[in-house]
Amino acid sequence: MIDSIGMWERESVVGAVDRLFARTRSGRGGGLFLLGGAGLGKTSCLRNACSAAAPDHLVGKARGDEMESALPFGMVSQAFDAWGYRDLVGDGDRGWDGPAADAGVARASRFYRVLRRVRESRTPLLLAADDLHWADPDSLAMLAFLCRRIAQLPVAVVGALRPFPPAALQMCEALAHDGAAEIEVLAPLSRRSAGALLAALAGRPVDDRLVRAAWTSAGGNPLLLEQLARATCRGEETAVPSSGVAGDGVLLTRFAGLPPDGLRVARAAGVLGVRFPPTLATALAGVPDQPPGSTTEALCRSGLFTAAPGGALEFVHPLFRQALYDEIPAPVRARLHAGAFALLHARGRDAAAAEHALRSDLADDPAVVDVLTRAGTAALRAGASATAVGQLRAAVEWAGDRPDPTLLLAYGEALLSTAAAERAVEIYERLLADPTTQVADRASALRMLGRAHTSMAAYPAASARFAEAVELIADADPAAAIEALLDEAMASWATAGPVTSLPLVARALDLAPAADPVLRRRATVAWAFVAVLTGDAGGTRAADEAYRGLAMDTAAQIGDLSWTWGTIVLYGHMLSFTERMSEAEQVLATAAAAAERGGAVDAVASLAIARARLCHERGRLDDALGHARRAGELAELVPMLARFVDVGLLAILYELGRGAEADVVYRRIETTADTGEFGALVVGWAVQARRLLDTGAVAAACELFSRVEDLARRLRFENPCMWYWARYAAVAYVAGGRSDDARRVVSVLDRSTARGLPCRWPRIAAHAGRAALAEADGDLDGAEGHHRSAVAVHDEVELPLEHVETLLAYGSFLRRRGRPARARPVLADALARAQGLGAVRLAGTARDELSAAGGRRHRGRSRELTVQESRVARLAADGLANREIAVALSITARTVEYHLGHVYAKLEVRSRRDLIVRSEQLAPAPAVPPGPIG
Repeated sequence: MIDSIGMWERESVVGAVDRLFARTRSGRGGGLFLLGGAGLGKTSCLRNACSAAAPDHLVGKARGDEMESALPFGMVSQAFDAWGYRDLVGDGDRGWDGPAADAGVARASRFYRVLRRVRESRTPLLLAADDLHWADPDSLAMLAFLCRRIAQLPVAVVGALRPFPPAALQMCEALAHDGAAEIEVLAPLSRRSAGALLAALAGRPVDDRLVRAAWTSAGGNPLLLEQLARATCRGEETAVPSSGVAGDGVLLTRFAGLPPDGLRVARAAGVLGVRFPPTLATALAGVPDQPPGSTTEALCRSGLFTAAPGGALEFVHPLFRQALYDEIPAPVRARLHAGAFALLHARGRDAAAAEHALRSDLADDPAVVDVLTRAGTAALRAGASATAVGQLRAAVEWAGDRPDPTLLLAYGEALLSTAAAERAVEIYERLLADPTTQVADRASALRMLGRAHTSMAAYPAASARFAEAVELIADADPAAAIEALLDEAMASWATAGPVTSLPLVARALDLAPAADPVLRRRATVAWAFVAVLTGDAGGTRAADEAYRGLAMDTAAQIGDLSWTWGTIVLYGHMLSFTERMSEAEQVLATAAAAAERGGAVDAVASLAIARARLCHERGRLDDALGHARRAGELAELVPMLARFVDVGLLAILYELGRGAEADVVYRRIETTADTGEFGALVVGWAVQARRLLDTGAVAAACELFSRVEDLARRLRFENPCMWYWARYAAVAYVAGGRSDDARRVVSVLDRSTARGLPCRWPRIAAHAGRAALAEADGDLDGAEGHHRSAVAVHDEVELPLEHVETLLAYGSFLRRRGRPARARPVLADALARAQGLGAVRLAGTARDELSAAGGRRHRGRSRELTVQESRVARLAADGLANREIAVALSITARTVEYHLGHVYAKLEVRSRRDLIVRSEQLAPAPAVPPGPIG
């Protein structure tokens, strides 16, 4: 039999807990929530769960309190502290970016820091949260965030809650709907169990009529049944009502034994919450504790209170506190809350004082507004945006007709960080409408208003507000003007393209000498980046110098990681756009490591997107997909990056031949046509047009390529290197009988040479387009010359996927020309390379073309690897990356890819994972030289 009273008839809960811990012990986590009214045994169930977990789980206990629901991350911080993770949430000055960090970034970074620490744990974890219905909103958000990400981690979240207040229940229901948690509903005890419970408490059989009356009046509530039994044992004949429901009256009888001073302290404690410092309760009650500790001892002897960590006391059950609190007349409660506010404020505990201020009668007290403002601002800097919104909203309402501009700015930022952009716009507009608003505050409001409009995809309005901010402060505060200019350049990017952004970043560069080094670097690299996109590579040298200064100043790297025009992210992109691939990879890897160390989630996500794109270009599709998936996991924390994730993911899924998944992503990107995020549409339409071309829908592909081209021109992407879809558009136009359109595209590609841009890909694409035009005109020798020239350029640049495309185009041309013998080795090379890269789409096309050319796979020799192929295969099966294999064997990474393609074809495998399975067939790996691999 279960010993705990609260565990009667709770076998289903015990079973759910056992199943959850069986999963965590095997490395798979989840959430379990126990739902029921007060007194039904939720706390006992939770205590039982903690005992069951204790042998091999690290247990973090937390408990919500009605009077602590305004403490930032108040509930989850209890559990984190119990785990020993004391630095995860809390003071705003402990974020990765310091106290001046953007509120949204601070919040996202804290969430990410918690997730990262949980992932690093080598011990199964249990987060046990009691009275979850009283949790602060940011703790609820943190729990939901964790529950959605612990399916493959040894982490269990078990929470107990009542149905009201409803916020916690709504969170649990959403998690259960998504399969991220389970809900166990606790029902009242049956009459039979009630009788058994009463008999156990009384130590003797209980008359059936008394059982029936007690069970009816208690409604099957175990706690009330216990209190009725205790009262009966004390000889209170009226303890069990003959009709009606037992409730507060039965609970309040337990306080009858306290002396008058003890009852006053107990009532004061009820105002302070379930947990309270006894010295604070005696001070609030106005009762001297003489001798010291005597009141504490008396309360504990009553059996109504128990000792809590840190010298605090707590009610043995929240229902006792609630009954006592509800019994206090409303005016008296308000005065007690006002007294609690004064005491806590005097002790410097403004976050705790804020909740009492909201429940007091101090609406006209300036000190209340000041406390709410400071508490809300501190919560905002700590990333507790939801808590901040509540406190700052109250401060604004109590401040009268003209709240302080600083308060309005903080409230607007809190709203913006909780995705309430429309309400934030109203607050900033209110500030701007006040003619007494000072210039600096007006400029801040304009800049934040621009950010709000950007988050709403209202880009023209955003640009206008940023421009107004710049004009206000360009002379007085160059640093703020630079920030506003960079913000405006980011907002204008999506609707007007890089040429519109160029004068903005150029002006920021002009103002940069008066700014600090971090901002100067940002302005320099932003200008160089935008210039490259417009076809001017003249700024690359300045960007190189700016980054060299940064690379020598490792302490400053965190400040350069912002995804919004951060120096390192932009510099890495610029390097890849100018085909400096190896340098780009090194820069982005260094930055990613710094972002991880600092917990800068926006930078982690942004760099994952950049690395996905780079790995895609370098033909490492599995790595690319991994980075893209990682960024996607974090998009919830940095919503503005979600579209960039989709853009990269679509192209990767296309190459991997995962059409169904690509369709889902494409549909998401298409919705950007309504929001004005046209940069994403360029990529989405281009990939979709290629998919149409693959299926033979030439006319539809041409129409979509036309839309891509028109949009790119409207956005004024004038760098031919950015027209990465151009070769396919030219081929489609030729196939569709639109030769003039193909020639126009080729002429755009030719501009890269005319402008002296370092990119070589446009030359490859131009040769591909000219080859298609020449073949259409019947100039077969000329077409072959262009194909051969395109192949030759690949010796100068590392673009493996494009190389396969070029070989496929050349081999297909030879086959169509009636030269199958010459076509076969070219197509076989394309197939081997595609298989080596895991490029399913290209491998399928190459296989079909090779078959059409009369080629076949030599199954009889499928396992006959050359010596060098065996060495490459062995090292790949041992987990080395291509560049590491290249160093070990003193060959190039491109040669490694070539050999791997042949290995995959001969062994009939498709991936490194398959290769590991077949590793017993491979020769031993050669020794790899020690030291770092560059």
